[in-house]
Amino acid sequence: MNKEVFVTSGIAIFLVAVTVIISAQPPTFHQFYGQTVLEDGNITNSTYYVRAFINNLLISEVQSFNGTYGYNDVLILDGYAGDIITFTLNNYFSTNVTFISEGITELNLTYNNTNELICTDVDGDGYSPLGGTCGAIDCNDNNAAIRPGRSEDCNTPYDDDCDGLVNEGCTSSSSSGSSGSSGSGSGGGNPYFEIDTGTLNINVAQGQSQSDSFTISNPTASRYNIYVSKTLPFVELSENNFEIMPDSSKTITVTASPNITVPIDLYIDIIRVWTLYQEVNISLGVNVVSTDSIFDIFVDIVADDENILPGEILNAAFLMKRLVPVTEGGEVLVHYYIKDNQDNIIYEFQEVQDIKDEASFVKEFLIPEGIKNGDYVLFSSIEYSDGDEASAFEWFSVGPKPLDSVRWILIIVLLSIGIIVVVIILIIHYKKGVNSAQMPTRPTLAAKPPPTTSQQ
Repeated sequence: MNKEVFVTSGIAIFLVAVTVIISAQPPTFHQFYGQTVLEDGNITNSTYYVRAFINNLLISEVQSFNGTYGYNDVLILDGYAGDIITFTLNNYFSTNVTFISEGITELNLTYNNTNELICTDVDGDGYSPLGGTCGAIDCNDNNAAIRPGRSEDCNTPYDDDCDGLVNEGCTSSSSSGSSGSSGSGSGGGNPYFEIDTGTLNINVAQGQSQSDSFTISNPTASRYNIYVSKTLPFVELSENNFEIMPDSSKTITVTASPNITVPIDLYIDIIRVWTLYQEVNISLGVNVVSTDSIFDIFVDIVADDENILPGEILNAAFLMKRLVPVTEGGEVLVHYYIKDNQDNIIYEFQEVQDIKDEASFVKEFLIPEGIKNGDYVLFSSIEYSDGDEASAFEWFSVGPKPLDSVRWILIIVLLSIGIIVVVIILIIHYKKGVNSAQMPTRPTLAAKPPPTTSQQ
């Protein structure tokens, strides 16, 4: 390849890379505030839900206060210049406006309940939670698997068909069905927000409450509205819709409060966290146990196996204690399960263990070839007299081991140094080529004949 072409191509590639990095910025914001008025122009002191939609997707929501909105709870939208925003008051159409980048707009919104009712459908299943002219009521608009007219799934602990009944017509329950919600994570590139964990663990007795939490961070220079949802009916979120400012974070508490009628079992759910531009899923496990269990069980996955590849061996240590020791007859049935974060059983095995006082051991589990990358849970339970159970679980991930942050920083630094060195070398070669091309050619001198010697 010609040297000048090579140098030019190298510089062009470098400039393209820089342009891509610079252009990969999050969308801008537009702030709205104003009054809520009636058709006659009078300010109304009623409290309304002020909602904003872009392309039929709810992207921001606040409540009005004393005839105003956007003052106490600021209504901020994320988007791009030219997006059409639809505003509603209590889901009745109010007005359409155009998104302006980095804009702040005073906009009065008119309430008219004879206007079109905007039928929200967050999960895209064709049903709205509003009812009325929007049709049958969707009792959970955060999970497309829960909707009117759906067949009741006997393997889920919630109302699948929105008829107000749970598992009607079912003779027995099985833990092998699918529960939770599905969704895709962020598609790479610079994240609009980050979450400090991918899994949550809650162990809770019937009739009691226990919590776990996760933190959402905004590393960008823009502010966003964040939405958080769950499916399990006995799980509550401390917040499910809030604004997160640049370079700030928010901790969300997840609380499980199963009443005494919730069967003893491991329940798996997906906590969805999303904006208009990114979605991240957190795998949630809620282990509901009895208040009067006579066993304690602990499971601990070896640290090196918390990220494992298909076909490898998962090593886990178990400790099982009898809280009421016996001198004989200590045999119990121990179950082992591996489930994905949709509650599908990947592996199951059971054996009899003799536990008069306590037992500790390590077991190996072969992770099947061809298993998909993702979050999985190792669940173990002890079954003893009268059908009582004690159980424990721990999450692990199937897929490549993640690099720690120090190694990532090192790799980025080395790559940056390498790019700088390559650019300097290209520039030096380029300058040398230019200088040599401009240097005048030295004329060729005719060779002088060798001196003649005379013989004497």
